[in-house]
Amino acid sequence: MVRGQVPMFVLPLIGRLMFVILWLCVDVFTDPFNYIFTRDEAYARAQPKVLSGRADYIPLTDRIERDSFDPYATFRSVYMQNRKRVIRDYLGSIRMLKNILENKVVNC
Repeated sequence: MVRGQVPMFVLPLIGRLMFVILWLCVDVFTDPFNYIFTRDEAYARAQPKVLSGRADYIPLTDRIERDSFDPYATFRSVYMQNRKRVIRDYLGSIRMLKNILENKVVNC
């Protein structure tokens, strides 16, 4: 394992559908609008988000499952690459903010 990486736990018996259902449950309970709107309004608000979110990834996941020798390794690699990019962008913005603040203190 490369330094800075964490193990990725995948349950192939459960599959992606159970992961999506679990994630949606977390999303439902943490969304404040679900406590404001009635149940029907909350359902009407969530349906387009669920359908469009899944539809965006269907071509990508189908291609990975068709072309990859080990789809789980490919999904892990994609996840880790995205994670590194997010961390790099976040740290870059922190450094830029520090530089801006230091320059303002020096220039004042």
